Amino acid sequence: MKIGPVDVVPTAKATFKDFREDDIQGLAAEVTYHLLFSIVPLLIFLTALSGFIGQWVGPRDVVGDVTDWLLNDSGLPADVARAAITPIRDILQNESGGFLSFGALLALWGGKNALAAMMKALNVAFDVKETRPWWKKTAIAMGLTIALGVALIASSLFFLAGSMIGETVAGWIGLGSAWTTVWGILRWPLIVALLATSLAFFYWAGPNVNAPFKWLTPGSIVAVVLWGVATFALSIYFRFFAGYVETYGALGAVLAAVFWLYVMSLILLLGGELNSVLAVGLDPATQAQVADPARAMSAVGAKRGGASGKSSSAAAEDGALFPEIPAPAPLPAFSDLAAALPSAERQALSALTAEGSAGRERRARSALAALAAAAVAAISGALLGAGRR
Repeated sequence: MKIGPVDVVPTAKATFKDFREDDIQGLAAEVTYHLLFSIVPLLIFLTALSGFIGQWVGPRDVVGDVTDWLLNDSGLPADVARAAITPIRDILQNESGGFLSFGALLALWGGKNALAAMMKALNVAFDVKETRPWWKKTAIAMGLTIALGVALIASSLFFLAGSMIGETVAGWIGLGSAWTTVWGILRWPLIVALLATSLAFFYWAGPNVNAPFKWLTPGSIVAVVLWGVATFALSIYFRFFAGYVETYGALGAVLAAVFWLYVMSLILLLGGELNSVLAVGLDPATQAQVADPARAMSAVGAKRGGASGKSSSAAAEDGALFPEIPAPAPLPAFSDLAAALPSAERQALSALTAEGSAGRERRARSALAALAAAAVAAISGALLGAGRR
């Protein structure tokens, strides 16, 4: 099955193959570790910000609204929402403007580290090395953190001030009470579009690849859909099967939150792998930048660049480091060896016979020389005895 120029099944196989080979599970664990240090400060910042929003929209229990939203409308598993609500309530008992700046700084620092880990994972997915200077990487990570934070703030505004904004807009266009129903339907597509656009921006700016920006990418769409499916499935699992809270108490809620963050990180990086496979297979500009441009060619029906899957530059480098060694001469067949055995045996016997004849001649000459010496000695002795008499 094809969607445009892309073969769906080979693309999926190539994506999951790279997903395994690039150790995305380990990279997702690293991202989750950094997210743990940013998620609670971010929620504190958003809740403190909601206090200022509450001054604008009127006297309301904004913290209660945030709690209700996290438990009922955010889509998070209930155990995950409870794990986030408890520290927020404890910290905001003495709410002040200082929490706004304090939470913002902590969220920005933790989010920057999480985004830096995600950028490293995207470089692995695209098979490129990080060559950007540290200040540029830090600036990109901070910018992505701020952009995603703005997206979360906008989502929060949809829920916290959505009714008032909706009533105002409804008064302008004459919808009246029908706005409540319309808003209940429209807010989810708006959130999906906002998240997909934010992820597309992240997939574009994160890896060390110069590629054109696209508002929607296959990876961002798949990631948002899988986020929704995984969150719903985990909600059912935590509610009916896991029993983390009943078994471990407050620690169970934390474990549920960590597991949920890990699954979300896996999905996020899976979307990056999908984008890398498609970009390497379809975009010539991207092919020129990656270290292994042939690895995703089969996913889009293109011809692979060789059986080894290496680029010409990589092959030239390998040739320079490891010069070609001449192949050894082929060994003779067994039948040829068997046919040559009789002639080899005859040659060996002839050599032994010739060596034996030469040895007998040497021994005879030695014996004759010894007899001659003995005769000379006997004659000399006889002559000497005769002279004495």
